[in-house]
Amino acid sequence: MERLTYWCDNGHGDGKWFVAIDAEGGEDYGPHVDRLAAYEETGLEPEDFKQTFSEDTILKLAGQALGITPDRLRELKQADDEGRCVVLPFKPPRWVYMCSARFPKPAKAHYASAINVLQDMDNGCVFGDTPKEAEAALRRDQGKEKEDEHETS
Repeated sequence: MERLTYWCDNGHGDGKWFVAIDAEGGEDYGPHVDRLAAYEETGLEPEDFKQTFSEDTILKLAGQALGITPDRLRELKQADDEGRCVVLPFKPPRWVYMCSARFPKPAKAHYASAINVLQDMDNGCVFGDTPKEAEAALRRDQGKEKEDEHETS
């Protein structure tokens, strides 16, 4: 879609949306232009609004909101469905404190890489930036396990 609006920076870190209103280069700004610009920012075409929201339209909107492409959203969904998607509790490598139900206290300092974090998580380990945070995470984790056991019984 060809844009009808453009952003004009005032040189001080802010500015306004403008729209061309005639062929001689006249322009206007204001709330109506801001609303048009907001619509154009979605990247959707008018026909996208005329029909019910399709999967492609929703992915387009979600991608716009998250700053990624619809294809990347599909790729992440497929990886999650296949069990290949894991959210690590922090960005490795780095030093963290770790404890588990097998060795609950005191939490031990641990240099964690991406591979050993996955292995540690599989073994029931939890992490924190301080020993107290790691121990609190373990208590929360154990509380969730008790809730899960209660729901299944």
